[in-house]
Amino acid sequence: MNEDRTGVAHFEALPPGTTSLDVVVQGPGGVSATPSGRLHPVASSVTLTATPEPDAFFVGWGGDASGNESPLQLEMTASRVVTASFSRAGLPIVREDYEKG
Repeated sequence: MNEDRTGVAHFEALPPGTTSLDVVVQGPGGVSATPSGRLHPVASSVTLTATPEPDAFFVGWGGDASGNESPLQLEMTASRVVTASFSRAGLPIVREDYEKG
């Protein structure tokens, strides 16, 4: 971008007693939440399940969560942003023993 740009952002307050959950996915995979949706009552529990694409694997959680267990039980004591990281599986290592001769 080589010129000035103008942008407008609109922010809305959450309803009282409500938290928000934003999930950012990095890499080849997806995340499902139970219960689904972005808004959850304060002190509720949300289960996040990471599902890698074929030939990929789940690396772990970041942001307001940590570890690499899936599913993850998340207590919604405050609004949260969680990152789920996935990576492509590498090529398998094949070892063959040859006799010299």
